[in-house]
Amino acid sequence: QFLPVLFPNLIEDKSLKTVFGNWALLAQILKAALHGVTSLHQGSSHGGSAHTNSQKWDIGQVTPGSIAWAAVITIFFLSPDTKFSGSGVGKKSNINYKELFYNYKRVLVTKWKSKHIEEIVAKINNHVFGAA
Repeated sequence: QFLPVLFPNLIEDKSLKTVFGNWALLAQILKAALHGVTSLHQGSSHGGSAHTNSQKWDIGQVTPGSIAWAAVITIFFLSPDTKFSGSGVGKKSNINYKELFYNYKRVLVTKWKSKHIEEIVAKINNHVFGAA
């Protein structure tokens, strides 16, 4: 369930002590989704548009759901699937994206106040939204 792409150096840790440690990849996904793809090529955290999704949706920090979403999108991008189905299961890969999302979110919610997750959240927030 917790694929190597979610761990530092792509090395799976069965204890999950380093899960979501590949935070920079997740932060890039969130930054592109919230501020536009051009924000990945600019020095600031905000894209060129004055109407970014983060502004439209009034988002100033990540949540367990947004990190779980970024993890699932990363896995989707690496899969042979070309679209999300209503069932939540990839047609070609048979990956149950819906189940992955709920499992990842559950882990993030239950470990949200752990030192490991707090450090990751701070790094993602800084990368996506700039220094607090």
